[in-house]
Amino acid sequence: MKNWSTWLFPLTLFAFMGVTIHFVSVVFTVNTRWFFILLLCGQSLLAIHLGNRDRFVVFALSAYLVWCVMTSYWSESVDLSLAKSIAMVIVVFSMVLGGKNWVLRQGEQKALDYLIPTALVGLVAAGMGYFFSPFAYDGELFQGFVYGANMLGSLLGMGLPWFLWVAYVNNRVPRWRFVWGVAPGLVLLFILMSQSRAALLMALFSVGGLVVSLSKRNLLIYICALVLLGSLGAWLRPDYLEEAVQQAVYKHGDEIFYSRKQVWEESWAGAQQGGWLGGGYGVSIGSDSWSQGLTAVGYGREKGSSQLAIIEETGVVGLCLYLSLLVAIGSRIVYAFLHTQNLDLKVSLGVVSGAWFGMHAQAIFEAWWVAPASPESVAFWALTGVGLGLCTLVDRKKSLIARGMDSGAPA
Repeated sequence: MKNWSTWLFPLTLFAFMGVTIHFVSVVFTVNTRWFFILLLCGQSLLAIHLGNRDRFVVFALSAYLVWCVMTSYWSESVDLSLAKSIAMVIVVFSMVLGGKNWVLRQGEQKALDYLIPTALVGLVAAGMGYFFSPFAYDGELFQGFVYGANMLGSLLGMGLPWFLWVAYVNNRVPRWRFVWGVAPGLVLLFILMSQSRAALLMALFSVGGLVVSLSKRNLLIYICALVLLGSLGAWLRPDYLEEAVQQAVYKHGDEIFYSRKQVWEESWAGAQQGGWLGGGYGVSIGSDSWSQGLTAVGYGREKGSSQLAIIEETGVVGLCLYLSLLVAIGSRIVYAFLHTQNLDLKVSLGVVSGAWFGMHAQAIFEAWWVAPASPESVAFWALTGVGLGLCTLVDRKKSLIARGMDSGAPA
């Protein structure tokens, strides 16, 4: 029972990820996932760890969540806004505290192990789709055994930090160095095949987080190797490079963002209608077709950008609170990253922070921020909790050093 409760946090995350995978969604459905989040919420209530450095984060997060709930008062669809804002509070509370508690129990060496189910099953879903499924392609877009190419890219991108961490750890073990070194490359390859530019952007941020956390010597080696491989590939097969650019950047269109253009135009119009206060959290202004179930799938329209969706739903006030939240959490993570002396802790925090900022970059193209039960939203708040947990470990190690104790002592 104790072991099961310890892994409740990773299991809850996977319950929301599994909805998107064909052979997993039979068990983890849009209904059963809420069972896990409520269990995690109860567990988190029994173990709340808030440090002094987290006060600004708690204040900014509370202000944003309270505002989301308040928009229900003037919402076009009061029931929808109230239901989604309450779901947002539950998801954020459970995943942030669950992630932080996970790290404090596991330490920096196993902090990213919460991604094991998501990372491995996501890679299996892509691989099985490539080798065995006749339905792995939606037109020219590779989707594997996942519902949609963009979702496959996001799923792989969200699991990539664990592969990067394992590759870093096993770089010290000669017999495993090649196997785990290839795995992140395979994940990136499947993301490229999905042609999900937003997911690729998120993945590159994660890789960047790993690279900048390494020693200067290793950083120089990696940069030189990447430049050499890129130059060699462009010289030997320029046709492959052109095809890759067409797929990953232009998606075989004439304009770089042609597939987003109409969606962004509609979202911009909705944002203008949102004004200062917004039309209500979760609402697509002018839509009234919510079925009042446990999911809002089928309601409203695709918004295409989290930031524009925030303005439409919660107004300019909501956008300001969102930005203050980014500053509060982002500065906390960056400060801890810059001040840690422990290499393993620095690398794990580097990968997490890279993925965290990468998900914000991805949110420019995907409006998952205002969909609290979406896989990306749950993964983001889990990542936030893990990041704050690693920051707490940095604080503890600094405190031990300040007291003259061994910096390698367990936190």
